[in-house]
Amino acid sequence: MNNVIFSGNLVNDMASNTKDGKMYAYNKIGVYNGKDKDGNTRDSMFFDILVFGRDAEMLCAQATKGSSVTVMGRLEEDKSEKDGKVYINKRVVCTNVTLNEKRQNQNSANVAQDPFM
Repeated sequence: MNNVIFSGNLVNDMASNTKDGKMYAYNKIGVYNGKDKDGNTRDSMFFDILVFGRDAEMLCAQATKGSSVTVMGRLEEDKSEKDGKVYINKRVVCTNVTLNEKRQNQNSANVAQDPFM
């Protein structure tokens, strides 16, 4: 079974489109990957997301660059070719998207900061 769930931040404002009368939206999400055992920050991971229907409408209306979202969906590879080179991009076709609220923490010194916030 191919299901993924993760949280991250939108890299850009949402871009929407309509095909055959159905709305869809796409963006790239940055996922903070924590720190290794030595305390060094690991490289973040980036995934394209493709969202349909009401979730697409909600994101386009409410989400902007940097918004925190949780996505659930199916992981796919998007292959393209340019100048004889094959490029493989990871994409999540979302079945559920939640726009997360930013939390204000009074004790922020003790909380690991997400670099995408």
